[in-house]
Amino acid sequence: MQRVVVKSGIFKILFLLLIALISIFSYRAYSEAKVYENKSKQIVKSLHLKELATMKLKDLAQDISMGLYKNGDKKRFEELKSSSKQSEKRALLFARIALGLLFVFAFGFVFADASTFTLFAGVVAAIMLVAGIFSPLMMLTIHKEISFVGDVVISFESKSILSSIHALYKKGEMAIATVIVLFSVAIPMLKVLLLTLVPFFKSHKMASGIVRLFKMLGKWSMIDVFVVALMLVYFSMDRGEISRAQMEVGVYFFLGYVMISMLMSISANRVLDER
Repeated sequence: MQRVVVKSGIFKILFLLLIALISIFSYRAYSEAKVYENKSKQIVKSLHLKELATMKLKDLAQDISMGLYKNGDKKRFEELKSSSKQSEKRALLFARIALGLLFVFAFGFVFADASTFTLFAGVVAAIMLVAGIFSPLMMLTIHKEISFVGDVVISFESKSILSSIHALYKKGEMAIATVIVLFSVAIPMLKVLLLTLVPFFKSHKMASGIVRLFKMLGKWSMIDVFVVALMLVYFSMDRGEISRAQMEVGVYFFLGYVMISMLMSISANRVLDER
């Protein structure tokens, strides 16, 4: 069955529009995620043992004084929690919109000519990859319930791929950090760059070599999942007490990158078939 190919000029305009929108919403998602991360850190500071005990005493003073003494700290804490929740919702909303636009872009794989799709898919894949590397990927909170005080936070971490690599190097875990750099940063970036060049060098034997290389590396694509899982396990081990792990917008961006890079690989192969 032969594919229906629409004139590339139409798709170039549509792709440029979609890329602009994906960039805007990805940046908004990243910005809101960082705001949520910073507010979460402020909230956590208020949930340490000393601060929580102080707040409980102020609550008691408010109750004993029958409202004559107002616990302003509690009101500010509740406002911060509400504001933090709004930032989280906006971050997730913008990330989902960016991913939705990515799915719309992916339809171009069916109708656009292979060279046009491969070229623009390279730009989209780069946006998703960079956003995935820099955006928060996971928040991990270690907490413990203490009588008369409540739920006390013992430690809090918000990690992106980039900050995790930095933390691992600082801890001396060179092997794990290097594996993450290699398979979650270096190879994906190299893949995007080289496959984007295929339409420009499709008549050169180098293009065939690039496609064959990433076909071979595609057999190891699941190692990305393994590396991220390994990182999450590493940061949650040897902590004790109870942990709460929360996935963040970086997961959406990595999902987007995986999807578009797969289509990009198939499209680059079609470029060679159309020679």
